[in-house]
Amino acid sequence: MHSVLQLLQGLRDLVVLPLEQYQKDGRLIKGLQMGANRFTSSTAVSILELTHRLLGAVRFVAEIAFDVMSPEALIVTGDSVGNFTLIDSTISKSIVMAM
Repeated sequence: MHSVLQLLQGLRDLVVLPLEQYQKDGRLIKGLQMGANRFTSSTAVSILELTHRLLGAVRFVAEIAFDVMSPEALIVTGDSVGNFTLIDSTISKSIVMAM
């Protein structure tokens, strides 16, 4: 949420700073430079933070998908008659730890 607010603050600076500078001393170009500078820095930082969070979520989903789909993560249990059940090893370890 902070990243989105920082992005919006950068957009605000891009518009408001030139207007404030023009009203203060009539120098529009200096206000445009200041607004563009603040916009660039705040936008770059917020985009990097948002990208970091997005990639973390993608990594989390990929790890879950890998754990679900990976045949190495499965344990085969059964009796001598041939009734076999596949259980995810992380789930089975959690159940053993809970008991």
